[in-house]
Amino acid sequence: MNNSVKNKVIKASAWMIVGYVASQALRFSGNLILTRLLIPEMFALMAVVSVIQHGVLMCSEIGLQTNVIRHKRGEDEEFLNTAWTIEVIRGWLSWFIMIAIAGALIYYQKNNIVEDLGSVYYDTNLPLLIIISGFSSVITGFASTKLWLAKRSLQLSQITIINLVTQIISLGIIVIWTYFDRTIWPMVYGGLISSLLFMLSSHLYLKGKKNFFFFDKNIAKELFKFGKWMFLSAVFTFFALNSDRLILGKLISSEILGIYMVAFFLIHAIKMGIRKYSASVIFPLLSQLHRDSTGKSKDLFYKIRQKQDILIFFIAGFVYVTGPTIVSVFYDSRYIQAGEILQILSVSLIGVSYSLGNTMMTTMGHPYIGTLIVLSRAILLWASVPFIFMYYGLLGAIWAISANIFIEVIVIWGAFLKFKVINWVKEIYLLPFVGVGYGVGYACIQLYKWLNQ
Repeated sequence: MNNSVKNKVIKASAWMIVGYVASQALRFSGNLILTRLLIPEMFALMAVVSVIQHGVLMCSEIGLQTNVIRHKRGEDEEFLNTAWTIEVIRGWLSWFIMIAIAGALIYYQKNNIVEDLGSVYYDTNLPLLIIISGFSSVITGFASTKLWLAKRSLQLSQITIINLVTQIISLGIIVIWTYFDRTIWPMVYGGLISSLLFMLSSHLYLKGKKNFFFFDKNIAKELFKFGKWMFLSAVFTFFALNSDRLILGKLISSEILGIYMVAFFLIHAIKMGIRKYSASVIFPLLSQLHRDSTGKSKDLFYKIRQKQDILIFFIAGFVYVTGPTIVSVFYDSRYIQAGEILQILSVSLIGVSYSLGNTMMTTMGHPYIGTLIVLSRAILLWASVPFIFMYYGLLGAIWAISANIFIEVIVIWGAFLKFKVINWVKEIYLLPFVGVGYGVGYACIQLYKWLNQ
């Protein structure tokens, strides 16, 4: 890796890390405020709305951004605008699907198909929430492809600024509005405002050529050819990564689901930071090395993994031991059960470390590996969680959810063996850092207790 590329990676990594940490600090602060203003049931409602919205978008994903980042014609005007036109159409179709889902929910509720009155699916506000929140897919569909080009060239500074400014403004609106109106609607309309600000900023703030509607059959055919694996992977990814809330929404009350969401939010923030770093920095870098045929992508992969594994394994051990204390310090007594849930979910962080292997496989032109991973995880999740809940209750089900990610580790190791990428020593030799994190976490708890005597 030459100095020019190295400097670009360092700069992109710095912007991504700073931006993500700042973003999560804002989200965490907003979450703390809102949990004091709203009841847990409202967080359960928004969780289901978000899962449905995210699910519909993922189930229509064909990897347009990924294609622009990795393709040699990624900066070609006709290529870009064909992709943008398809993205706009996708946004509208996604919203229409959400309207249909809302209609089905209304039918189920009126015909008492949803029998459990405590279930979040029985809430009469849910269909309207889905329709209104879902319009954000239309808004974001118009976002400029300048965003994709900035990621392709690892120019993340302006994207980070857009994200943070948008988040600060929308979060401020939500918190102030919620203070005067203790309902779920400020969060709903705040989300729409956030999408609108982000879309406008992508066109007005970023430099580059404007998008216009254009459609080339040959380009579209090429996009869909690569996208078929991305589509299948996205569909199965949705069921693998989001089904926990859908399943638990039926098995437990809205109040308990709202408590689960507090623990989920904290672990999800860590996981998404890892995945975002992989998508925003590592994938474009490995793609560039692969396009240039330097043959260094495999060596670089393990160099990155080494730094990543130390941090992730340490965090996993630290959060496992400190989970209950973290929740008791930052949240009120209504959410105390989230501490034990956070502890269990932290185990899944160990498996997340290996997800970078999926990025490596996609870079090498094997996107079907990712499809196989999420398909396996989705099947196991839907088969195991309801069954385990029946015999071992909520905590047993959460253990099943947390352990599900290790299926990904098994599949990636199999793929690495097939393509002769694996280095067994480098795969496992940093695992002791879980114990280091546990030890540091335990020491922090004892110090906290001593200071509060």
